[in-house]
Amino acid sequence: MKKLSFQLFFIFSFSAHADGFGINATRLIYKQGEKSINTEVRNTTTGDTYLVSASVIGTSEGKQSRYFIVTPPLFRLEAGETNKIRISMLNADLPHDRESLFFFKATAIPSAKEKKKNAKEDQTFGAVKFGVSNIIKLFYRPDGLHSSPEDAQRKLRFVPEKNGIKVTNDSPYYVSFSSIRIDSHYVNLSKAADLMLPPFSHHVYATTWHKGNVVWRTINDNGGINAYSQKIH
Repeated sequence: MKKLSFQLFFIFSFSAHADGFGINATRLIYKQGEKSINTEVRNTTTGDTYLVSASVIGTSEGKQSRYFIVTPPLFRLEAGETNKIRISMLNADLPHDRESLFFFKATAIPSAKEKKKNAKEDQTFGAVKFGVSNIIKLFYRPDGLHSSPEDAQRKLRFVPEKNGIKVTNDSPYYVSFSSIRIDSHYVNLSKAADLMLPPFSHHVYATTWHKGNVVWRTINDNGGINAYSQKIH
C-alpha cells in the first residue's frame, strides 16, 4: 500500500533583502503629480523559479489599497532575473497637509518540484510550498509640505517624562528610527510603534535615562542613515 508523505514549507519575511527573492529598494516615495513610480524584484537563486504577486496594501497585514494599482500584479520570475514593477495612483483623495503611509508587498511562491517515489518503502513524496513575502514602506508625499524630510528628522523634540522620554514630531513627514541613544544607553525600539513617528504626533519611549546627550539615527528617503544629537536637560 502506498503512503503519501507531504512536507510543508512556510517562509515569511519582512526583509527587502532576503536571500533568493527580494525587492531592490528599502522604501518607496510616491510624490504628488507623478504618473507612476518603478521598483524591481529579484531572484538571485541559480535554479528556482517563482510565481510573484505584487500589490500595495494599507497596512503591513492589510488588504490591497484602493489608491494604487501595480503592473504587472502577477508574473513568473526565473532564476537570476529581475523584473520591473510599475506603481500607479488610482485615487488621490488623500490628506494634502501630510504624508500618507502604505506598504508595497511582493510575494514569491517557488515552483513545485516533481513528485519523487521512494521505491524502497513504496512511498510517494510531494511538497506544498508557501510564498516568501517581502514588505517595504511606501510614502505618498503631497506637494507643498513645509520644511523637508531632513528638517523633520533634525528638529524632533526630546523632553523628559516621568516614565521616559517624550519625542515630538511637529512636521508633516513620517520619521523612521534606526536607533535612539542617551549618552551610552540605547532606548528599546523593539515594538513597531517605537520605530516610526507619524506626522504631527509624539511618542513616549520607556527609559530610566532622562538627561544627557541624545543621539538619534533616522532612515532617509534613500534608505541611508542620518544622525543628529541634542542635549536633554
